[in-house]
Amino acid sequence: MNNFTVMIAEDEALVALDMMESLRENGIDVVGPCMSLSDCLDCIDGPQTIDGAILDVDLAGQDVFPAAMLLKARGIPFVFHSGHCTRANLPIELADVRLFQKPTTAEKLTEGLRPTLN
Repeated sequence: MNNFTVMIAEDEALVALDMMESLRENGIDVVGPCMSLSDCLDCIDGPQTIDGAILDVDLAGQDVFPAAMLLKARGIPFVFHSGHCTRANLPIELADVRLFQKPTTAEKLTEGLRPTLN
């Protein structure tokens, strides 16, 4: 799993740091945390390669859906991680994306990115 890079979009610093540490302990490179929609979009268009992403649905009061649509258009797998969102709240274009309710372990979230991790 080395050289696999996951972008974390999470606006709660402690949640983001815990997730980053857990992913790194499992040999995954981490980009972020992206704490706003703008940060996400900049990261996706940045110089680093992103192989997958874990997206909090609400980043500082903004929906992460524009970033999710960009990831989808580029064929980059991602999962949603939310404390409040339900499948009914997802845009129809993103209804097939896995949605995990907080709190979920980083290991379980990365499982949602398979088969990319194989």
